[in-house]
Amino acid sequence: MMKETITLSYSQIANQLVTHFNNLQDDRFHENPDSITNLAHILPKATKGSKFISNLYPRSILFDYSNGTGALDPFIYFQENPMNSIDMKDVQTIQTTPTLDLNHYQNNLNKGKPTVGLDNERTQFWSDFAKVTYKPTCVIKHPSYVYDPETSKGVDKNTHSQKFDGHQLGVDTFQDIEAFHDSIDDQVRKMFEESNNVNAVNAVVELDSAWSGVCFESLKHLIDDQLGGKGSKVMLWSLQRDYKYVREMTITGKLDRIQKLTDLGNLDVGGIASLNLDFPSTLPIVNPWAKTSVLSIPFDFFNNIKDVDIGEVLYKLTDGGQQKFINDVRTLWNDEVLHLGGGLFTNKPDEDAYTFAKSVVTSQSCIEDIKGFEDFDALVAKSTPRLYLQTYKSRHDIKYTDSMPSFFQNADIPACSLGVTSSLRGDFKSMHDFVSKYCRSDVREELKNDLENLVESYTHGFEYTDGEDEDDVY
Repeated sequence: MMKETITLSYSQIANQLVTHFNNLQDDRFHENPDSITNLAHILPKATKGSKFISNLYPRSILFDYSNGTGALDPFIYFQENPMNSIDMKDVQTIQTTPTLDLNHYQNNLNKGKPTVGLDNERTQFWSDFAKVTYKPTCVIKHPSYVYDPETSKGVDKNTHSQKFDGHQLGVDTFQDIEAFHDSIDDQVRKMFEESNNVNAVNAVVELDSAWSGVCFESLKHLIDDQLGGKGSKVMLWSLQRDYKYVREMTITGKLDRIQKLTDLGNLDVGGIASLNLDFPSTLPIVNPWAKTSVLSIPFDFFNNIKDVDIGEVLYKLTDGGQQKFINDVRTLWNDEVLHLGGGLFTNKPDEDAYTFAKSVVTSQSCIEDIKGFEDFDALVAKSTPRLYLQTYKSRHDIKYTDSMPSFFQNADIPACSLGVTSSLRGDFKSMHDFVSKYCRSDVREELKNDLENLVESYTHGFEYTDGEDEDDVY
């Protein structure tokens, strides 16, 4: 029986990553439409009474801002548009918002003409480079906030002064907006019913926004309603800014990030992978479209692992859920190792930290020894259990498609890895100390207890930092 994957993504940035991923799935299907494994992430729909596929829909549900679809017409119907039956001649237009024209790439797609890449075109919205068709009901919008491409932030659509930030704002948004809280019982439930055997659920979220709260609430309901309260096959991918950005936050902003991380960590999910939006690289990355194209690589590799359930992968990677936060994310790009993961708070990641577990996924065509990329023997020599060092095979290679930046054209991407290291101990220790010093709200003691447990989870042996003794270990 075929196993399917369902993906939920929260924010314009997260939707751009997922669109890169879905474009690759679409290309692979058309390259080999007889391969049933290519349909894990795509739902084929045939015209009634026909054996031929008429539309391919990603098994994805996108949460976005009110203008999040960019130039894409949100009222695209595959049957007669019911709005045509309404007499609109007496309707007075009070206010209109600026509209976008389709870029050259999307115009050519609509006309069935060849496309030639996007490096010199507008790529501000995921719809500018989407090659797949999303169901209108599976794009769920916030009615009161818009996406500002200049700042990559969500802002209030009327004043443009209030940002869509703050974890509690996201929690309240999910509860207050009907389309959001009904989505679990409507779109998500229907997508599960249309699948034969859901093998994995992805949740991709922009952490440094209120979308963290929307994601938190929706996953709670999804796990309870659709997975029987067991989220071991749910993988959360957190797109987040690095430690330098966090250092510049206000006290309130830092406390908010701590609340986000502890709430997400308390979810019954299989793992939480941190993807650094500020990752260092020599590649010509100038905007979120290019940035998310690179960050989609580990997402693609781990969502196409061959013959292994994602729950089994995450169980070994996170010590059965004891170490859910996955901070060490790497991709082998030609001869360069891209470090795409990162820390969670103000500490610079420790590159010499102890590795608790690591999983490597190689591309379908990779036959070379990747010891130069990840040396398991060296990790075992430093006492990492061999059981927690795993290698898997992807069903696919990462091949250039013209919805990607042109720097992918000559890229050889044979492997990527996810790992858990003791570097996170310093982050959680710093968070605990910060909460002790600055937090005066009712959740102070609860946060401290959660962070004490996390410090202990990521402590290797009798590991202390400078100025710390045994009495300081929780």
